[in-house]
Amino acid sequence: MSMSFAALFIPHFAVQSVLRLKPEIRNQAVAVLEGKPPLEKVIDCNSKAHQQGVEYGMGRAQAELFKVHLFQRSLPQETTAGQALRDCASTFSPRFEDVGLPTPQSKPGDVPSEGVSGKTILLDLTGVGRLHQSLETLARKLQQQVIRLGMQAHVGIAGNPDAAALAARGFSGITILEPGKEAEQLSSLAVDVLELSPSIGETFQLWGIRTLGQLAGLPEVGLVERLGQEGERLQTLARGAGHRLLVPTESVLEFRESFELEFPIDLLEPLAFILSRLLHQLCARLAARSLAATQLQLTLELDSSPDSPPASAGRKTTIHRRTLRLPIPSRNVRNLLKLLQLDLESHPPKAAVTEVVLEAFPARPRFAQTGLFTPLSPEPERLAITLAKVSSIVGPHNAGRPLVLNTHRRDAFQVEKFVSEEQLPVQEQPSCPAQGPQTVLRRFRPEPRAWVQTHEEKASPIAVTFHNQRRKVAAAAGPWNSCGDWWNPRYWSREEWDVILEDPPARRVKESLHEIRSGRGAYRIYRDLLSGHWFVEGEYD
Repeated sequence: MSMSFAALFIPHFAVQSVLRLKPEIRNQAVAVLEGKPPLEKVIDCNSKAHQQGVEYGMGRAQAELFKVHLFQRSLPQETTAGQALRDCASTFSPRFEDVGLPTPQSKPGDVPSEGVSGKTILLDLTGVGRLHQSLETLARKLQQQVIRLGMQAHVGIAGNPDAAALAARGFSGITILEPGKEAEQLSSLAVDVLELSPSIGETFQLWGIRTLGQLAGLPEVGLVERLGQEGERLQTLARGAGHRLLVPTESVLEFRESFELEFPIDLLEPLAFILSRLLHQLCARLAARSLAATQLQLTLELDSSPDSPPASAGRKTTIHRRTLRLPIPSRNVRNLLKLLQLDLESHPPKAAVTEVVLEAFPARPRFAQTGLFTPLSPEPERLAITLAKVSSIVGPHNAGRPLVLNTHRRDAFQVEKFVSEEQLPVQEQPSCPAQGPQTVLRRFRPEPRAWVQTHEEKASPIAVTFHNQRRKVAAAAGPWNSCGDWWNPRYWSREEWDVILEDPPARRVKESLHEIRSGRGAYRIYRDLLSGHWFVEGEYD
């Protein structure tokens, strides 16, 4: 494959930056305005808006006379769309150049050609073509990848980057320039694709030069005498013979999507609809880089003065920020959206939302291979949704895994965020417990109240009565005294005994869930030294 450069051209980039988050109006007339009210002017519009009469430089009042969707230009959205295109280009070639947006050279009221208000990205395909069956296949995959990002693109492939850029800007769809026939294939294009300066464009108009073929046929010496080195450069480009090196654009791993609302919203349902669009875009960009999201950060700009109109310049805003840490890296839109919805239900914004910013922190996706005889376990993504649902019911501080505190007080624990075993470092993963017989205390909850008869001299238990049954003590060990937390109101102090109780009497009363079994049993009893009451803590198995 001798051709080694491709050009990706996005026509009407400002309009497409808006439509990628509003796909429902993609087939309708759309125009983008820029400027301070009420002096906004049309800076970009799609072909359907142009057919209805919208022109560049037209004011808002004039544009509103047509059935056109008008949007204010959003530089953050254009920046995000440009980053998405760079993500797309990086999946096909490690060396690409973001040419940027050319400046429209038309006068107010004149509609420039389609190639003036677009964005171009050049790719070096050296060594990449071997990965694809043909150049057509590569160009088609590149175009389909851009469509997944919510935009439309033209693709040009040629032996040099300048010829590929002209082919992408001048022709729709996919164009492949054959070696040695660049001038012939580009001859029908208008000279506007060269991004002419106003003075040179006016000169070409006076000379009657309308196409690249007419420019390429001019005498080279006479052209240089009248236009200088710029004339020679333009003629070289018109012949498709330009040669230059790409200036690679540094690839930045930043995945952020924003959406500016026309009117503030205060309901979670329409907010979830917007989050779904942002997540689809983020996951598509992550998939293009073969990455997944390990953390999501949602930033909501709130309107603190909801009575003010949306376009008011002095409107005060506050920020509502939520961070969602995922159990494993994921790019499942449905699961991520559900987690964001549950988090917003537990922590709703305190005012209407005027802008939504969603950022994903990338990581390598999870690859798991299970054995044929390994039982299936719940998916971590589904487990995270279940925990989020539980947290929304019982509270975020009451759902997780128990962590035993460093104290001798009974039932002293706190709840920390649940972490699966595969997320723990190797040194923290639980080891297999030692095998063998062990004595286990089966605790009673709640602990039944007891009445204990003690020896007058030794103060050891003689008989224990609980659950309406009196049983004699066959053997006792103790006492063990413990206390703690004397510095706060939760001070505790207790005296513990381990006792073996004799057989209960023949008459048994079943008034508790903890039925006393026949035969001798080992129990732990204790006396609360602060209240003086006895309790049965549990039975040994």
